[in-house]
Amino acid sequence: VVEMCAEWFIEKIEELEGSEDFYTVFTRISEEEGYQTCLVKIRLALLDEHCAVCQILKKHGYQCFIVGGAGRDALLGKTPHDIDFATDATPNEIREVFDKEGWFVYPTGEKFGTMPVTADKITFYEITTYRGEKYQRKSRKPLVTFAKSIFDDLKRRDFTINAMAYN
Repeated sequence: VVEMCAEWFIEKIEELEGSEDFYTVFTRISEEEGYQTCLVKIRLALLDEHCAVCQILKKHGYQCFIVGGAGRDALLGKTPHDIDFATDATPNEIREVFDKEGWFVYPTGEKFGTMPVTADKITFYEITTYRGEKYQRKSRKPLVTFAKSIFDDLKRRDFTINAMAYN
């Protein structure tokens, strides 16, 4: 499956090469903890309108990435409908930042690090603090822990192509 995803991804990169949405490609492969990391720089115009969330967090000194299926959908040329964000800001920091910006914050998933926010009460975005997972013996359910980097967060995601982050 990983090889199929890698081949598909390379084909998509080759399609974009030379277009205005393609800036540069560079890779960094690391075998840290058995994971390979490939960093690619592409502009996905379908995600531009959603970048306000990241701009707000960055303005306040935090990292922010669009994660999961939205990046995959945009890479496929589909309009993403469910936009999720990952950040190094804690739930309390997310609340403080978006309160200052006049957005509405709903702490419905706060204990898991997820804070839904909206500027207009129509379009909602879920912002989640970087997470890791730890498993206890004899349990398939992980304990959710906060992680220190986007790479740690992406390692725990369910499928290779969902372990994408767009900034």
